[in-house]
Amino acid sequence: MAYFPFMIQLDDKTCLLVGGGNVAARKAEMMLEFGARVHLVAKQVCDKIWKIENEKLTIEERSYQPEDLEGADIVIMATDDSELNSEVADLCKERRILVNVVDVKKDCGFYFPAIVRQKDVVVAVSTGGNSPGLASKIKKEIGKNLRRDYGQIADELGRAREEVMLTEPVEAKRKEILLDMLEEKLENNVIKLGTRGSELARIQTDMVLRALQEKYPMYRYETVILTTKGDRQTDRPITAFGGK
Repeated sequence: MAYFPFMIQLDDKTCLLVGGGNVAARKAEMMLEFGARVHLVAKQVCDKIWKIENEKLTIEERSYQPEDLEGADIVIMATDDSELNSEVADLCKERRILVNVVDVKKDCGFYFPAIVRQKDVVVAVSTGGNSPGLASKIKKEIGKNLRRDYGQIADELGRAREEVMLTEPVEAKRKEILLDMLEEKLENNVIKLGTRGSELARIQTDMVLRALQEKYPMYRYETVILTTKGDRQTDRPITAFGGK
């Protein structure tokens, strides 16, 4: 069954993370990036975790205790003790606490998606826990094709939206204004390639265009034909017109 991509505000959430290895480090970094408070408990904590500098991260180098679940909104089990992982997952489900057990699909109440992020623009990819590798591949394809300024555009439109909501009382008019703003922002994404109208020039421009489209597919391209005096008089070589 497909999982619903529920976007949640983590600023006021507490995450209990049990485990001290590299996998736990990655989970901690992701949760902290989105503003959660992370309480990490593990008998042994790797250097990568100790090097994380974030005031919202607390670390206790000891064994997990059932009392650690108190106050937790989210629990992540990232230990190599499958019995402990399953036991804690069952307790979380009884208490209606969201739980993720790394690499154990049946014990998970939620999954970590593969994420593409630009500021507040977040694209999440999930395969329902069936293939993290496929999710990662799709993420890379999306990241490659996504224009690089969507995060900035979202910031600007967010500020504009607040102003429009305060100054324009008519809903239909607000929608029209905001759509016009969006179209104006997106139009700035067009790259124009100038070329002369000769067959050779067009062939060369097409080669450049294909190379750009392959390397930067997130942009739109337009070819503009530039007509010069030399192009209008095809019976004389261009050197005959003088100038530089």
